[in-house]
Amino acid sequence: IPYFEYQRGYCQKYTHGDRPYIQVISDTYSADIVMQLVDNSGTVFKSWGVGQSYRSYRGLCVYHWIGYFPLASVAPVGVYFLKMTIEDLNGQTVLYSEPIYLTDDTSKLVTISYTHDENDFDRVFVGNNVVPSILRIEGGMKSEGLQPGGKFTMFQDQDYNSVVLQSQPYNVEKWTFGPSEGVPNHIADLINRIFGLSNVTIDGVQYSRNEGSKLERTGETEYPLAGWSLDLIKSLNPYSAE
Repeated sequence: IPYFEYQRGYCQKYTHGDRPYIQVISDTYSADIVMQLVDNSGTVFKSWGVGQSYRSYRGLCVYHWIGYFPLASVAPVGVYFLKMTIEDLNGQTVLYSEPIYLTDDTSKLVTISYTHDENDFDRVFVGNNVVPSILRIEGGMKSEGLQPGGKFTMFQDQDYNSVVLQSQPYNVEKWTFGPSEGVPNHIADLINRIFGLSNVTIDGVQYSRNEGSKLERTGETEYPLAGWSLDLIKSLNPYSAE
């Protein structure tokens, strides 16, 4: 966030029992990696080993973490960080995630699940032990977000009498992502990349980006958070003739 803008943070949401999927791609096959769930004071609430996936990506070793977040009895509702410690021949590296908020209230959240049909974007999507990734975020389609449309084949004679020869109706849905105070740019970037993948579902319904659609920002100047909207269509058209 630029120094002259209002300094406002954001926590990505997860629920107790969620299973995020994180990959580490390295040029060494002998790294020792540990993932920990810690709070702001450094207290460790849960530790996991990060193992090799026994797959390679462009000649590099792929490690992955497929841990479940602990229940509320172990990690109460609140703000945490994922701390990853990597030890290899080059020494020790410690990485921290952006803050995450563990909660059991999903009433205002949608769940975006995503995979892809090939290994791309510096990520292994296809293979054993590869699971879909998830993004929980405030969002939905507003009442004014429905855009009924379709493709129509018409015939007009020289007197401009018209008849519809073939029609295929479909709806474009403008989805809005982010709470009223908005989300930071890196979440908007993540959403943009997610809807470039082959298989994306929102609460179990598969959606695709409408052709040519771009994320649109709704926010104030010199304020780092904003709401974002994107035109989507259901991947399986409910009005299909088949």
